[in-house]
Amino acid sequence: MTPAKKSSYTSGRWIWDEEDQLRERYREFDILELQKVAMESASAESCVRMEKLGEGSYNKFFLLTMANGKAVAARIPHPNAGPVVLTTASEIATMDFLREILQVPVPKVLAWNATVNFANRVGAEYIIMEHAPGKNLADYRADMSLERKVQVMEDIVSIQQKLLSVKFSGYGCLYFRNNAPPGSHPAMVKGDGLSPELKESIAGQFSIGPVVNTVLA
Repeated sequence: MTPAKKSSYTSGRWIWDEEDQLRERYREFDILELQKVAMESASAESCVRMEKLGEGSYNKFFLLTMANGKAVAARIPHPNAGPVVLTTASEIATMDFLREILQVPVPKVLAWNATVNFANRVGAEYIIMEHAPGKNLADYRADMSLERKVQVMEDIVSIQQKLLSVKFSGYGCLYFRNNAPPGSHPAMVKGDGLSPELKESIAGQFSIGPVVNTVLA
């Protein structure tokens, strides 16, 4: 993978303001250092393959395969993803909340860094997580039986029910309590959906802080 390909947006074109659009999605980082972090997270001695899986409007996604057979996914945010530090920090806390508290099957985060300073040798914010194998539902749903489609819809509804089961006492984004930005407050959960012990645990682990959504921020 060439440095230009890994840093540039290569998943599409624009018919207007293309230069600006590409600039907003260009992210320079050290590919070898990212591989080293991924190797450490996978307890591997070497990375034998790295490929770009694709790009969204705000992130680049890479699949790194290790010599020991393990594979991890890496996500690098684009400059337009949101406020530096806060966006990645909130995403990490939210993923942990979904996985550990609501038991939603999201990939486990193995390593991350929300800062861009001398201590971050990758040179950009990053998230290393478990690779979730499988196929994109959109690629083969047309060939699915009605019974299978119903099963998929039930799975989706089950996840939605979990997401709607928790209501917080304030508005904002989730952060880990131990590194929440100034002005954040403990994440207090309302309602009877969770036990008092779990609510207390949530307030001890998470905080509600600044909104990072680029539309609302």
